[in-house]
Amino acid sequence: MNGYCGKGVLYFYNLILIGASGVFIYLSVLFVWIWGDYCTVVANIYAVVPSSLILFAGIFVLVTGLIGFIGTYNESRCSLGVLFTLLFMMLSIEIVSGTLTYIGKPKIDDGIKNSLWLAFNEYYSKDSYLKSSFDKMQKELKCCGVNGPNDWLNISYVIPDSCCIHSGKICYLLPDNLYNKGCFGEVLNSFNINLKNIAGILIGFAVFQIFGMIMTTYVIFILKKLGLSRLIFSPTA
Repeated sequence: MNGYCGKGVLYFYNLILIGASGVFIYLSVLFVWIWGDYCTVVANIYAVVPSSLILFAGIFVLVTGLIGFIGTYNESRCSLGVLFTLLFMMLSIEIVSGTLTYIGKPKIDDGIKNSLWLAFNEYYSKDSYLKSSFDKMQKELKCCGVNGPNDWLNISYVIPDSCCIHSGKICYLLPDNLYNKGCFGEVLNSFNINLKNIAGILIGFAVFQIFGMIMTTYVIFILKKLGLSRLIFSPTA
């Protein structure tokens, strides 16, 4: 592969990086959209923090792509060195974040469950938004209570209509008309699916970053070689 070909590949790589930044920003918005209605129920941290990290990653990738594109255009080894450093930083952050998430997963699960119980116990309070959010969660995820329909019997004789497959004034009196699954399992399953999707994207992106680091190193080497050649063979006064 000659220098021009290497530059061409790096041009295309940086354009993909700039496009990928848009994907990351879209994912952050999507994550909030999916979990936004459940924020009151499962605590804001499980929606705001991941989406904020993804948004930050999108902005970081955009800046990296722009620096790489400008550095390639100007044949600047300094800018390409910055590109390599930023790619390495992103890769390191992804590895550390993935490791910490994996290690801390049991605590995250406990945090989600505790938040659900807190929202459950406040269901009949004056917070109408929390009540509507809990109802929407039960209806959309087809679940009832935290562990099951019997949870409601501990705080009230009336099970909410949102627990019913077919809504009605006394729909809860028909056991076959109730969602039998608890919401903790369904929320956790939804959270894990989103987490796995994000992890899959990040693993693929990590491979892409390693390729970019290799190509950046190659182009820097070619530019250095060309610089020495121009210095040796340049006409002297």
